[in-house]
Amino acid sequence: MQSSKAQERVSVCAGRVAEESGLWLARLDRGLSNAEHAQLLRWLRQPANAAALWDLAAFWQVSALLGDLRLAAAADTAHAQTRFAAFHPARRWVALAATVVLAIGLVGYFQVFSPLAPPRVAQFEHRYQTAVGEHLTHMLPDGSAVSLNTDTSVQVRYFNNERLIYILHGEAHFTVAHDTTRPFGVRAGDHIVQAVGTAFNVRLQSLGDVEVMVTDGVVRILDENTSSAATPMADTEPQWWLHPVLASSVSKGQVAKLAEAGAEPVLVITQLNADDIAAKLAWQHGELVFAGEPLQTVLDEFGRYTSTRFILASETMATVRVGGFFKAGDIDSLLANLNENFKIDAERMVDGRIRLFPSE
Repeated sequence: MQSSKAQERVSVCAGRVAEESGLWLARLDRGLSNAEHAQLLRWLRQPANAAALWDLAAFWQVSALLGDLRLAAAADTAHAQTRFAAFHPARRWVALAATVVLAIGLVGYFQVFSPLAPPRVAQFEHRYQTAVGEHLTHMLPDGSAVSLNTDTSVQVRYFNNERLIYILHGEAHFTVAHDTTRPFGVRAGDHIVQAVGTAFNVRLQSLGDVEVMVTDGVVRILDENTSSAATPMADTEPQWWLHPVLASSVSKGQVAKLAEAGAEPVLVITQLNADDIAAKLAWQHGELVFAGEPLQTVLDEFGRYTSTRFILASETMATVRVGGFFKAGDIDSLLANLNENFKIDAERMVDGRIRLFPSE
């Protein structure tokens, strides 16, 4: 009788540990707060807890979720696994059986109630960003490179069969390492740019419009057109490379502009010359190049690299054509050019804005 009650207690205990393991795995998938992380490390001090969590992660094939956790709890984990392995074989079998039962139950739950079953786990994931006026270049694990312009944020997610980068805001240039087994895509707004061993620039504008300029090779532009995939943390884009094609081939020297207009996006592809391409990529060298753009366009572009804002004394000034080379964010140089070549004076206001008006 005592033996039967003891086995029952072991079974109940194992079931509770397995259930807690499933809950911790779900929390790890969505991300832990600092308090939860500390709580998990305390929970892992129990050898049975650690072993059950590792076993469940292996069953789900999501062991990558535990990578950093294993480092944080390495000593506790080794001690826990050693002690748990020394448990009575029958007890360990009960615990493992309970873990498998819970895993099967979770599989059923996700299949019935969740569209994300089982969750995908990124092999590499990182967010890169720049401040206003800053530009940086980062090398990615596959040998690709991403250069971020001012005030830009991107989320990189690499899986075993795909590479997907989200532009959250701003502008970035990509040099892509060729890998036929893992498609490379850049999601901006409701569109995905698929690279074919290439280099290209993507700018996500404030109203959701997208500009793609190809500097080498070829890209395809795919349509997403679902708001649910806009978040990089929601794995709702399996096989995104099979999405509807808006442009099957945008080649070196071409720029594709996608404007959101009603239910269907408007796509315009134009050919650029070498000078146009150099001007658009001048930001990589900390420069801005203008060749007759309207003054309002010039001021808007300068506004991306500085917190200073401009006011025009009249609407007609907005159409004045401006040209020249400028250091990004160098307002004094811009004001000197406007005064010398376009007879436009500037007044610095108390609130920090600059008022532009015609010279008398």
